[in-house]
Amino acid sequence: MEPQTGLSPSSSKIHLHLGCYNRPTVGWHNTDISMQIRLSKVPFGPRSAHKLGLISDSQLADHDAGIWKSVKHLDVSKRFPFADQSVDAVFSSHVFEHLVDPVARNMLRECARILKPTGVFRIVIPDLDQVIAEYDSSQPDVTMKRIFETQQRSKDRHWWMYNTNSLEQMLLSNGFQHTVRCSYLYGTCPDLNLVDNRPEESIFMEAFVQSGR
Repeated sequence: MEPQTGLSPSSSKIHLHLGCYNRPTVGWHNTDISMQIRLSKVPFGPRSAHKLGLISDSQLADHDAGIWKSVKHLDVSKRFPFADQSVDAVFSSHVFEHLVDPVARNMLRECARILKPTGVFRIVIPDLDQVIAEYDSSQPDVTMKRIFETQQRSKDRHWWMYNTNSLEQMLLSNGFQHTVRCSYLYGTCPDLNLVDNRPEESIFMEAFVQSGR
């Protein structure tokens, strides 16, 4: 596959970014479930929250830069607000591992439903095989943190981890017909130089609703 050139997507195409957090991409429908989205809509809300110690200096800076005003709320446990076969590309990075199984499957089925027959879903997740290969019995807590992300009761914890085989099976059993293991910045998804990230620890995979892509 050829590396992407980073050309901005055409306005006639719909590109959906699931879980962009504070990294929205121009020309994409950027979505997340962060409370920062709602806070950004409240007059003087971010500054008041900062004074109360509810958000950090960096989070306030994001609000001051207007980052959160370009991010829309989308809950991947629900039906996506897009018509069948209406979306050209979906991108998700380091979101899937935070989802319990029924929600993870709903996300995949919804991505498959909204993708055009020629569309692409690119998913990036931590590589379980790499985590296991790098396990050091003298420092087990390092591996445990990589698996679960946190010891706290938190929405940010990891609920499951995948390797290439288990991710492919999840995709193929939830609406997709064909998958391709990709490298960082290589694939058919648009704007990879803008959206791809965390190459040192990730699996990059693209999935298609038509076979033989």
